[in-house]
Formats: sequence, structure tokens, C-alpha cells
Amino acid sequence: MLAGGEVLQRLKSSLEYEGLLKHVRASEKPFTVDGAAAPAQVLLACALARETGRTMVLVVQDLERARAAHGDAALFGGDGALLLPDRDLAPYEQGPVSPQLAAQRLDGLARLPDLKGGVVVTTIAALHEALPPPSRLKAFEFEVRAGGTVDREQLLHRLVAAGYRRADLVELAGEFSARGGIVDVFCPALGRPLRVELEGDPASSLRWFEAGSQRSLEEIPAALVGPAAEALLTPEERVALLERLPDPLSARGAQRISRLRERLESGGSLEGEERYLPWVLPAPARLADYLPAGTLVLLSESRELREHSDYLAARAAALHDELTRTKEPLPRGDELIAPPKLVWADLERFGRIFLHEFATVSAPRVSLGARGVSFSPKDLPAFR
Repeated sequence: MLAGGEVLQRLKSSLEYEGLLKHVRASEKPFTVDGAAAPAQVLLACALARETGRTMVLVVQDLERARAAHGDAALFGGDGALLLPDRDLAPYEQGPVSPQLAAQRLDGLARLPDLKGGVVVTTIAALHEALPPPSRLKAFEFEVRAGGTVDREQLLHRLVAAGYRRADLVELAGEFSARGGIVDVFCPALGRPLRVELEGDPASSLRWFEAGSQRSLEEIPAALVGPAAEALLTPEERVALLERLPDPLSARGAQRISRLRERLESGGSLEGEERYLPWVLPAPARLADYLPAGTLVLLSESRELREHSDYLAARAAALHDELTRTKEPLPRGDELIAPPKLVWADLERFGRIFLHEFATVSAPRVSLGARGVSFSPKDLPAFR
């Protein structure tokens, strides 16, 4: 049995791949690759990322396929592959997003704009979701340095504003705790929890620690603490949203709205209530706004992606009508879930490859020889 790296090398030595690579380097025009089953699509993304140094974004239909593709990318040598999942919530469904998905999303969103090469796996739903602009997440980052001046109360305030949840013991990404002069925080982008030990205002030390045992580990000189939630608000936006939220006594979901009001009044984020983002952001961003220049988007089974894209928009519209009939004012479906035409227009800003397991007739197609590009097991030496 061939190891992932060997499979990748055999693919790169094939004539079919050489022709495809030549086209990618010479043109940004979209084209189609037929005969590529799901693992071969991931293999192709990994190979092109290595050869071209460009970021490859593989878009699949759902989260289950995304996880499988991300695992295949690691097998084929794409150790640095990013999984950027969607929220895994129906439109208007109350969150929060699971801690694991939230951490993966925040890590991916923080790294995407500055990414140079590598493979990103995401879903068509993630391309539809309303997001804060990239500059918003950057604005809530702050650095902590050993020996630097750290005001304890200001640090705690910044953590709450950045979406962190207070806990007795920090065990999950997005949590923080404060015990005297020790502040523990688990930043999703850092991947492991951080302990800030204070003596007065200066931070006497910064250490990693184990979440399970709470045991302090090695010291580090500095750490960049990023946000723990996507839906972060400025003080002015909190006031504006509080004015727009319905009276809990006259609306459906009175307890939920009361809890949201309390959180906003205490300076918290919109975590779990991302459906209100379009009300506080004049022009919500989408995932395409986070992609670096030069990105190549690989669309897995584009016909199915378009059908799922239409389904998402129709479902959002239907749920909006149902909820507003029960006197719960909410952003429109096309504000929360971008219309398909906008999502596909977003992708036209980038080079695109349409990947299909079986031959297509109507899709635009580039012929790199006497026959079309084929990446099926029977044709590729990498799978023999």
C-alpha cells in the first residue's frame, strides 16, 4: 500500500497532471476536471497547493464530507490543511455553535486573510453565512507580554468583550477564569490554554497549562490573544441592537430575549444569536471576503453545490416567514443567508476548478489534449 506522500509524487509525475498544472499557471479561466472521486479531488488540491504556492479552497456539500476531505488532506501530506466548518445550525436556529466547531471557525477566520498556500476545506453553507468583516476580528486581538503592564480589570473586561465565557476552571476553548492574581484563558486560535500570573500590574509570567490537570507548563515570552466569538459588537452597536430587540413581554421567546438583553448590557457578544448580525452590521461580510488574493477555489460536484445553495436560501426564507408570523421580528432570510447569486458572484473573483466524479456535458470544460482531463483511478498512475 502506498503512503500518502508516495501517492502525491506519483500523481505529480503523470502527464495528465502536468497538463493541468500548466493550465493553472497560465490562466485564471474556470475549467472542469471530470473523473475525480472525492479522495482524488483532495489529492489534486494538495498537489496544486505544493506546486503553485497558492491557497486552495475545496468547497464540499456538507460538514460530513468536509471532515472526510480534511482527513484525506492530512493523509496526502497536507498537514497544515485548515478545516473551516459552517456553524452546523439551521437558519435562525439558536446556538451556541459547538465549542469544537467554534474553535475551528475562529482559528480559520483568523488565519485565512494572511494565508500563503496550503489547503482549506469548507462547505457551501459556510460561503452563505453572514460574518463580521475581517477587520472586526483583528480589532479584538491583543498581546500579553511577560513583564509587560497588565491591568487585571481591564484584561477581564477585554476578554468579556472578545466573547470569552467566565468559568471556575478553564477546560474548553473560549473560557477564562480569574483567581486572585492568576488569569487563565483558552484562546481558540492558540490551540492550548494560557496562564497569566500577575504581581500587581506587571505580568510576572506567561505559561501554557494543561486543561485536564490544570498543571502549569513551560513559560513563553508573549502571546497574541484573539477573540473567542465571531459576533462581536462595539458599545454603539450593543445600544442600537438593544433598541431594536422586541419587548420580551410581547414577543415569542421571552426568556431567550431577556437573557440576550442581559448579556448585551453587561458587554457580552452575540454568541449563539448570530441571526441578529445583519441588524448591527451595515454590510455583513461573507467567507469569500476572508480569502487571500490568488486563491484557487475547487468546487466539488458543482451541480450538487448549486442545488444545496438554492435549498439553503429557500429554507431561510420559509423559516423567516414562519417565525415572523409568531410576532418575532428578525432579519430577512436573504440578510442572514446570502442569496445564491451573490455567493456565486463572490467566487467569480477567484480562479475556479469544477471537480466531478463523472463526466459532465454542460459545464465549461478545458481540454488539455486529445481527451479531457481525467483523474479517475483507472487513468491515474498514482492509483495503480
